[in-house]
Amino acid sequence: MAGIVKHQNVKVIAEKATSNHETHFLQLNNQLELKVSDDDVLTQLQAIDGNIVDVETILNSQTTELQAIKTNTANIKASIEVGGDLYVSQDEVEAKLDNIFSRQDDILSASNNISTKSNTIASDITALKTANHTDLDNIFSRQDDILNASNNISTKSNTIASDITALKTANHTDLDNIFSRQDDILTSCNATKLTNDTIATKTSALLTANHTDLNNIFSRQDDILTATNAVKTNTQSVEDCIGIDGATGPAKCISIGGTNPLGGTIQEIAVDGDGHLSVDILSSALPSGAAGEISNSAIATAAGNILTKTTLATSSEVKQLLSGVTVNASAFSSEFDTENYERIRFFGETTANTGSDILLMGSNVSGGTFYVLGDILRGQTTASTHYVYAIGVENLPRYIKIFNKSGSTNYVFTKLYLQGSGGRLGV
Repeated sequence: MAGIVKHQNVKVIAEKATSNHETHFLQLNNQLELKVSDDDVLTQLQAIDGNIVDVETILNSQTTELQAIKTNTANIKASIEVGGDLYVSQDEVEAKLDNIFSRQDDILSASNNISTKSNTIASDITALKTANHTDLDNIFSRQDDILNASNNISTKSNTIASDITALKTANHTDLDNIFSRQDDILTSCNATKLTNDTIATKTSALLTANHTDLNNIFSRQDDILTATNAVKTNTQSVEDCIGIDGATGPAKCISIGGTNPLGGTIQEIAVDGDGHLSVDILSSALPSGAAGEISNSAIATAAGNILTKTTLATSSEVKQLLSGVTVNASAFSSEFDTENYERIRFFGETTANTGSDILLMGSNVSGGTFYVLGDILRGQTTASTHYVYAIGVENLPRYIKIFNKSGSTNYVFTKLYLQGSGGRLGV
């Protein structure tokens, strides 16, 4: 409650200060009047008063908390007594109460500190009032400084007016200088006019010279026209050297020609009435002893030999390749000679469905390296019978093997046939 008493004392001090308030007036140069009051001091005192009210609120809050602690203590006591729901030993209860009493002592100590602070605030308010009087004296002093500054401004204004008068006099002198410069410019313009007249005279002379040059240009253009006409005449003669398809060629035209290496003469290449090239292979041969000489009789003999070694299969022919042969996993069959039939078909029967495990491999050399041809013997099962076949393929290498790419299944070929048709090499 000591804090509340201090609060009331501060309010009394503030009210007394307000009642004793004095207003000061200062007249500056019969024009400036300043009214200074202690309203600011009152505002500060009221702010301090608000702080004291806050302290009072805190004390009231602490009092409420102490009442709550008292109530809670009674509840705790009822709970910890014999038969209570929180009964504990007497020693534990006394220890907790000792802690509570200690906290209450701390709260009391804090309350005493707040009272001390309140006394300090009251003392500070008194000091603040004294300081405010000092601040007012400083304000009056600053007003005197403002008056002196105003007087200095008036003096400066008079000086500026004097300077403007002097500047006006100087400007008259500058205008005279401007007029003088204009006269100089006029004189220069007159001189420029004379220069322009000279330029006009020289331009007329240049125009006369240009007429002479233009006459020379026209003369050269006539020469160019004459030369162009001569080129035109000579170009028209080119048509006399151009032949027309199906007509007799002009005398100066060679359609396609060749040079005889023995005599060096130029000869046209002979063609028939339809324009087909005529090549004479009977009446002449290479010169005797020429490199690569082949007589006509030798050519005829070689052609006859070729014809006698080639036969044609007039109908498809079937050959048996395998019968009861097992092709193991990851192994090749024996080699098949297709005799270079143009078109070949494979078909047969196995003891199990081969799926896509059988690849066709080919080589142009017997016993050579065999390569995958991109075709397979397809497997198909119908009515419990397993068949293999390959749709007709063309232009296979002469020698064929089949390869079992299965990694674990051995296939038994009951029968495997090759059906060939078209031209083949006679054997």
